[in-house]
Amino acid sequence: MYEFDVKAAGSKPGKTEDVKPSTTPRPGNTGTTPQGSASGTPASTGSLAATGSSSATTSIALAGGAAVLLGAAAVFVVRRRKTGADA
Repeated sequence: MYEFDVKAAGSKPGKTEDVKPSTTPRPGNTGTTPQGSASGTPASTGSLAATGSSSATTSIALAGGAAVLLGAAAVFVVRRRKTGADA
C-alpha cells in the first residue's frame, strides 16, 4: 500500500521518496511459484478460445456483398438507359 496526497491544482509538489519493497508477504502468496501450468508448450488436443463470433458471420457477409453488387448493377443499368436519344 502506498500513501499519497491529492493536492490542489497549481500547488507545488512536495519531496518524493524512493519506493521500497514490502518485506511482509501478502495473504495467499506462497512464494515464487507461477500460477497455472508451467509447461512450455500448449497441449495439441486443445481448441481455440471462443471469441463470440457466430457461424452465421460468413453467410451475412456474403449476403451483404451480394446486395451491394445488385445495387451497383441497378444504378449502372438505370444510368445507361438515360443516355439514349431522349435524354
